[in-house]
Amino acid sequence: MANLGAASANGAKIADRAIIAKLLSGRELAVRHNLDDGAKAFERLHIHVVVENQLERASTARSIFAMGHHAEVYSDVHELCMHAPEKGIIMSREDGTGSVQALLDALQSHGLWLPVVGFAEAISCDIIVEGVKNGILDYYVGDWQPTVVSAKLQKAAHDGMVLIMARQRQTRAKMSIAMLSPRESEVLTHLAAGHSNKEMARLMSISPRTVEIHRMKMMGKLGAKTSADAIRFKLEADGML
Repeated sequence: MANLGAASANGAKIADRAIIAKLLSGRELAVRHNLDDGAKAFERLHIHVVVENQLERASTARSIFAMGHHAEVYSDVHELCMHAPEKGIIMSREDGTGSVQALLDALQSHGLWLPVVGFAEAISCDIIVEGVKNGILDYYVGDWQPTVVSAKLQKAAHDGMVLIMARQRQTRAKMSIAMLSPRESEVLTHLAAGHSNKEMARLMSISPRTVEIHRMKMMGKLGAKTSADAIRFKLEADGML
């Protein structure tokens, strides 16, 4: 068992390192994306800058304008949510406490779905890994280099919609599953694991008929017409689709 645990931990570390390598090599990847002969023509983007410090906020906005993009500035997530932008990319400074993740959570609680890019001179690997796993599109780490930043933002604009749609599906699925009773949720978990009604009854110490009742109520609450529909809700909520 100890060997299995160590193997699992090593696997997780390898996966995390892969995320870090992909992100922290973003400078080279972004430059290639920008210089690629087959790349699309320059696109003027709408960037929403969230930075607490007034001087840095102004400096960041000037740099974005100098790149040829449009910048709107906000002192914090509350001001951003008050304006409720409907398009563009959000670029927020990471303060070392997971602040960009908190910003993303606040946006989604307000029904705002825009790509989010975090930036700072240095960000811990743990924050980057957790942020990417939870929906942050990208991080820019290091000194501000306009060409690289602009290329990252261009790439974020193209990749963001796919991620946003997946996050919307996941959030809707989680909200739907949250309406289930504990027993209904348990039936859904067993259903997604491929268990039959008889197997569920044995595992839950209830009768097959009671399982059928919970299953029927669960599918009704989810609006699932088939078992496959219900399983899809579960997979989407778990971020597997």
